Amino acid sequence: MDLLVYFEWMESSLLGSIGKTYGGVYAIAQSVHLMSLVVLGGAVILTDLRLLNLTLKDIPSETVVSEAHQWFKVALVSITVTGVLWQRRWPYVCTITNSFGQRCSHYSWVSYLCSL
Repeated sequence: MDLLVYFEWMESSLLGSIGKTYGGVYAIAQSVHLMSLVVLGGAVILTDLRLLNLTLKDIPSETVVSEAHQWFKVALVSITVTGVLWQRRWPYVCTITNSFGQRCSHYSWVSYLCSL
């Protein structure tokens, strides 16, 4: 399986064209992506600290966990969507420079695909 063919298709798609033509779309997607990473990490840390009874002691843990879980799901969807938008803007560059394989080499399935 050649990833270059897949990435070339991604680059020529509608989302790839929009990302290359309008730089503002890419900047907004990248900003939302980073903010979503912060929200996701905050939801995890807040839940862990509450379950360890280190913070928010006056609020029941079930309430904190359920609220943080909702924010976790929203952040996860947002990270996925904006990550796809980012990848469709520069897929060819990521393949040629091998940064796709280097950045994602800790995922075993990506390493396997890149080695084919």
